[in-house]
Amino acid sequence: MAEQGRTLWDRLTGANKPVANEDKYHNPFKARVGNTFHLDILDHRKLFYTLKSFEVIDRGTGVLMTDYRLEAKPFGESEAKTLLLRTVPREGKTGASKIDFHIVALQPFFECGHDDTESYSGIMEGVNDRAGEFVINAGTTDERRFWRLQSLKSSEHATVTILKDDSGDGVVQDEEIETKLIEVWGFSRTTLNEAKEEVNEYLYVQKDKSSGWIEILIGTEIPPERIIV
Repeated sequence: MAEQGRTLWDRLTGANKPVANEDKYHNPFKARVGNTFHLDILDHRKLFYTLKSFEVIDRGTGVLMTDYRLEAKPFGESEAKTLLLRTVPREGKTGASKIDFHIVALQPFFECGHDDTESYSGIMEGVNDRAGEFVINAGTTDERRFWRLQSLKSSEHATVTILKDDSGDGVVQDEEIETKLIEVWGFSRTTLNEAKEEVNEYLYVQKDKSSGWIEILIGTEIPPERIIV
């Protein structure tokens, strides 16, 4: 939002100062689109990410989640690398003095549309498994089995508000804010991190309710002290 229409008195006293659109939505990192992020974790230490957008996810539960969508271009590679930092509610931890969410670093694993009928039907069969189990790379040495979060039996329907800077002017304009409806299935499993410690690995299947496009995201929790903004 450009700073226009303020009197000299306003500017000298700080009155009527415009509020950035990022501050009007659930933004626990207090970040701005265009900020630089650095993660002190394996496979990311040499990368400096740019915040391309942040996306507020409202599942109708009264507790919001936010995705910080980051991009970095590794040296010598032609394609940018995408990473989402998602704030996942932490059960039983509330209060102004506590961080009441996990931070999960999610990477795109797979995506497809209706035209890829085999993949599409296989994913939908997986998310609707009656036992709540979702398997990737079945029958291989990299087979991973995930289980529904909170033992849910059905999907969650959410409204996603997307804030981005398409014009590249460093400001999220009102007309650059979009919304979409998605269907979400969340899963997790216990695995080992780089320090051989037990961590939860998360898997999310998300379907755009308008286009039907499906994306699968996988990642593990990272501590906030490993993230520099």
